[in-house]
Amino acid sequence: MGSPAMRAAAEAILTAIRTGEYSAARRAETYLAEQPRFRWSRGEASGRDAVFERLVGQWALTPVLGGGLWDTDAGDTANQLVIRGRFPGKGAAPEDYRLTIEFDDQEKVAAITESFTFPKPPAASATMPAYVRRCIDHALLDGKPVTVAFARPGGDVSLSLRGSLQTRDGDTLILWLRNAQGGLADAIRAGRTISFLYRDSASRTTLTAEARGTIVEDAAGRRAIFDRTPEVEQRHDPGLSGAAAELRLLRLSGTTPDGPVLVIPPA
Repeated sequence: MGSPAMRAAAEAILTAIRTGEYSAARRAETYLAEQPRFRWSRGEASGRDAVFERLVGQWALTPVLGGGLWDTDAGDTANQLVIRGRFPGKGAAPEDYRLTIEFDDQEKVAAITESFTFPKPPAASATMPAYVRRCIDHALLDGKPVTVAFARPGGDVSLSLRGSLQTRDGDTLILWLRNAQGGLADAIRAGRTISFLYRDSASRTTLTAEARGTIVEDAAGRRAIFDRTPEVEQRHDPGLSGAAAELRLLRLSGTTPDGPVLVIPPA
């Protein structure tokens, strides 16, 4: 077990790294040896000034580290403390995150080593997992409407937020379009690829997808899609003058709190 001084130093280092705050980095600096080192996956900083610069500010993982659960008793020795972090409920987060803090004979921080791994790329599945379907189906309710993109005949790209997008099953999306003669409806009729983006910054969930589909013409099919549309979207088209679309998923990929996801339905 480390001494009280070593533990205080480790806590100060952790606070600086997980927050990036200037005041926290200045406090951590008081525990540094004369010639400390900071090693991480992309390089090494040597000297007090360089290590301080690595402790302060917003780095690539800072938004994730701020929400971590920390074990400060993860492998202590006489001159070394190891801190491990876990990030439940966060997508695009590292696995097995560790800070190894080494001390000199005066119990000053001589070296800090940051190490971690990321989840392996997923094997492709044929259908969307439950978490992904929930994200799409609740996107409007959660205040995260899906961004939809398509190419117009001249090559210009159109982007819009669509609150009516839902999943019908594991490889099919449905969508109510208020304007039956609009650009998105025309793109679907023409068989062009439609792209989607969903982002939840709080959980670091990012999903991108491509699909092609058809406009549903029969009354029963139109009604079924309209009835699946969130009520606030239905109220924009009480006369059902819009178009109902059924879209076959071509590919979906992204990151979720459950890990990376890749969906490629069979052709």
